[in-house]
Amino acid sequence: VHIIERCQTREEIAEEKGIPIEQVPLDGVGSPGAIVVTGGELATYDAAKLDWVLANHEEIVFARTSPQQKLIIVEGC
Repeated sequence: VHIIERCQTREEIAEEKGIPIEQVPLDGVGSPGAIVVTGGELATYDAAKLDWVLANHEEIVFARTSPQQKLIIVEGC
């Protein structure tokens, strides 16, 4: 588990590159084995959804999460 202090959201990447948000891959690289989950998205996940994400992705970036969410992530691993 790595904690990244600053990373960009899909919206920020789209704005920076001047492209529609739909053109920014959900995982940032277009790989099915990788995913980016923001704190806002994580807040909508139930335990089963988080378990599925952890089990089905080789690389996961959790961005803009709260300290409480970080604890939930670590406990899920």
